[in-house]
Amino acid sequence: MKTKRILGMLAMVLMAQPFTANAIAIDSSEQVFNFNLSSDLPAPPYSAIRAILAFAASDPVSGTDSLSINVYGDLNGSGFITVLNLPLAFYSGGGTGLMFTTANAIYNPLLDGIFSFGVRMSSGTAEMTSITACGLDSTQQVCSAPRTSVPEPGSLALLSLGLLGLGMSRRKA
Repeated sequence: MKTKRILGMLAMVLMAQPFTANAIAIDSSEQVFNFNLSSDLPAPPYSAIRAILAFAASDPVSGTDSLSINVYGDLNGSGFITVLNLPLAFYSGGGTGLMFTTANAIYNPLLDGIFSFGVRMSSGTAEMTSITACGLDSTQQVCSAPRTSVPEPGSLALLSLGLLGLGMSRRKA
């Protein structure tokens, strides 16, 4: 009986949690997103890298909010190349695309398909719904989401609840 009460409370807590569609809260702390396109087709080197960032429409953005993107030539925020500062007022509920090409030699370290972006707000906050990077050659492109192995909190909670239920059913049998 006590077990049913605990499971009922756990289910109520899970249902009360706001689940967002993978929105990532962006504030003044840098969040690093790794990309490794080196084993994808078309294979590197690429002639350009395109990054696409999308933001939640419900995010209240003031005219002074500013997004900073640190561009790194390697994974985990190493090999700093440059920082881009963008006013966020234009991107609320939409997105922005950035192109890094061989026309500017400082971006050449990205063209091997292994790089990272560090995203943070210089001022204000934002809800980023996705970030994607594409490697382009003269005829094709390959796009990828960040490479990460961190599970979402909601998924962990559901997995825990399932394992708890499985354990309880085994115990009664």
